[in-house]
Amino acid sequence: MVVARGPIRISAVAELEGVNPTMLLRVMGVLEQKELIVRSSATSDQRGVVAEATVAGREKSIRIMERRTAILLSVVEHLPEQTAAALLTALPALEELTAAFVERRPTLAREG
Repeated sequence: MVVARGPIRISAVAELEGVNPTMLLRVMGVLEQKELIVRSSATSDQRGVVAEATVAGREKSIRIMERRTAILLSVVEHLPEQTAAALLTALPALEELTAAFVERRPTLAREG
């Protein structure tokens, strides 16, 4: 989420993902130690904390997405032809669903 939406407030990530903010702060600490994200004060409110992916974090995210895509393609290749065709037909609707999900909380969009 930090790669896709960042820089983003950590409180926004917690709300969007439905996770406990304290637990998320621990996870963010680990990601920061691994140099996958950087945390800084929000520009509009010094009490808020913003997370942003580093170059290494973005590269790791790309590798994960590529691996997931390869796995998904491998599974689809083994489906019956009719099922694979139905999935292909459904792709525009699935993309629209994904976009609606990403935009479901416009007030928690990027830090500005």
